Amino acid sequence: MLLPGQIAMPGCDPKRIGIYAMSFGVSTALLTNLTNLTNIRSLCLVGGIGFRPKRFIRRFIDRGDKINRKGETRLTRSSGKTMIVQKDFWPSLESLHQEDIVSNLTIPTFVIHGENDTYVLTSDVNKVYHRIGSNLKKLKIYPRCRTRF
Repeated sequence: MLLPGQIAMPGCDPKRIGIYAMSFGVSTALLTNLTNLTNIRSLCLVGGIGFRPKRFIRRFIDRGDKINRKGETRLTRSSGKTMIVQKDFWPSLESLHQEDIVSNLTIPTFVIHGENDTYVLTSDVNKVYHRIGSNLKKLKIYPRCRTRF
């Protein structure tokens, strides 16, 4: 996310800041309560809107990862690399309801999705997209593509 130091960098116009979030970064961005960030002027959300926590968890279990809700969990990413999450990750993940969060968005929002994404279903993308509160929003679904272009 944006830090005050980044906004103060030479060439940065604090009145024209947009957020580009991809994959699980979409959920991370939405959890930061974007409605309270008055300097954010637009969003581009790629391949993570419509995210369902149960499907996310199932993906890691199917890969053989052991979910440890009482401590550290190592999750294998699609790249083969491992990420480590702590026990407080699980309650915040399971309480994530994108539909409720996006209904409060009032800034221009562009959503990009690949029709053949195996993690987020196009039907879920459509459901969340239609809940976005902004009057300036656009959804682009690329046919025959996964979201990771």
